[in-house]
Amino acid sequence: MARGKSSKRTMEDYLNSKEQAQVEQSHESDKTSEALMHSSDEDEQSITSTKKGRGPACPIRIWGSRNRLKLQFNDFMQPIGKTSIKFSTQLDIMARNGSLVPLTYESWNDVPEENKNAIWHEVQDNTDSPLEFRKNCLEKVANTWRSWKHTLKVHYEKHKDDEDILTRVPDKRVQDEQWSILVRYWNEVEVKRIAKTNAENRKQKTICHRTGCKSFANVRHKRENKGLPTDRASVWLTAYYKRAGARSNEDTKEFALRLQNELSQIPESEQTAEVREKIFKKVIGDEKRGRVLTYGHGPSFKDVFGKISNVRQILQYGEHKKR
Repeated sequence: MARGKSSKRTMEDYLNSKEQAQVEQSHESDKTSEALMHSSDEDEQSITSTKKGRGPACPIRIWGSRNRLKLQFNDFMQPIGKTSIKFSTQLDIMARNGSLVPLTYESWNDVPEENKNAIWHEVQDNTDSPLEFRKNCLEKVANTWRSWKHTLKVHYEKHKDDEDILTRVPDKRVQDEQWSILVRYWNEVEVKRIAKTNAENRKQKTICHRTGCKSFANVRHKRENKGLPTDRASVWLTAYYKRAGARSNEDTKEFALRLQNELSQIPESEQTAEVREKIFKKVIGDEKRGRVLTYGHGPSFKDVFGKISNVRQILQYGEHKKR
């Protein structure tokens, strides 16, 4: 499934190429194409849309009117404050719009620039967002788009042996034709192999935050307003562990206890932001490339930690960039 960086491919392109290969193989073995045409006709049958679950989120009332939503941003161009959660929900609605962002692209990189520009123009028309926010905005939409596809994939996996259920669209926000393509695509042997590998990788992630729809930017913003520390150790404990009445899984508890134990060995008067960051990095270990834990989408390590000042830090930063 490898291809050049400049090519944009949909799932339908992949399926068409597979079908073409099957046709060629059929000719070589003197098989007739009648069975293939019959299969194609079945694939193109219409699907009845149904609604399941709690239903879609409600859009912002002023969206699409002449009034523009006023947004507040932090230093990393992340929305914060009262309007940010509603705005985030609106971006989620856009990400699940099959006309705006079709589900049939294999990856976000395959989504054409014209679609991404349409998303950004809609945001600009309805908010006072500066141009500098475009990157983070599209990254947020991309993340929701991937999650939306995953939700639909879970439904497919649950009913993959029941053709009758799979012929019905699981959510009214999904277009009939796109659902048909998704089902055919997910049923491909090579796609199943890749999905199995990805599923195994996801199992390794056992520590999940408990902030709900509140972003890390807002968690940090709220702590700032209360005069509380905003170092990564403090924000992590708030987002992942410290929540009244909330239950954490064993891995999260273990990590939290290790972090708290390390911090307890340092007198509070000596717990500067730098010291707490050092302890946090010691406990957390290697981090995912391109993402700064507890900062959410957008900020890079360079954005957060600024100019690297000493040789050891430069080497550590360089090693991180190579991974």
